Amino acid sequence: GESMLFFFYLKNETNRKAMRKQSVMRKLAGTTWGADIRILSQVYTGAVRPTLEYASSTWISAAHSNKSILEKTQNRCLRTILGAMKSTPIVEM
Repeated sequence: GESMLFFFYLKNETNRKAMRKQSVMRKLAGTTWGADIRILSQVYTGAVRPTLEYASSTWISAAHSNKSILEKTQNRCLRTILGAMKSTPIVEM
């Protein structure tokens, strides 16, 4: 019912905000001129992670498919921080 609709909205809105912040990280990260790992990690820790952790108590009981959307965004951030390619497996980072 209404709580499921709110959860759907919360998940999508959280992911949208985190992806927008990850986009800023990508702009900061250049292969030859951009911010280094330390700076990108600070941006992630200070801006992206709090967005992903918002209402984290809700995510604990969420279905895996709902969590995976947020995990994919987190993984994109990790790849941006490390300068890894999109195809790089998470376990290799």
